[in-house]
Amino acid sequence: MSTSMSNKPIYDINNAEELFEKFIKDFDRQYKDEAEREKHYQAFIKSLKRINELNTKQDSATYDINKFADYTEEETKWMCGVIKPLDASNICCTHGPACPVQYLDHTEDKRKLYK
Repeated sequence: MSTSMSNKPIYDINNAEELFEKFIKDFDRQYKDEAEREKHYQAFIKSLKRINELNTKQDSATYDINKFADYTEEETKWMCGVIKPLDASNICCTHGPACPVQYLDHTEDKRKLYK
């Protein structure tokens, strides 16, 4: 990892495997099989690229690896409420019967990665 002039982390994508192994240990990740691991590894690489991209912008925020760095796009959408879980029968919505589960405003700020 290098840092930009503003001390924001910039990750070398060539070190992604090493960073992913550290991530697995740091966040106690376990995957059911090699296919699941590979899927999350690819999501992790995508997160590294996004972190690098956002940290090179002239912005006051700093982005880094966190517990969400291996989330797939679908898992991220589910977590943010953009898509319903498979079993949404026990979800309570206080905004009325027509309230969709995907009520969250999906903005750039909500996609920021915090450490």
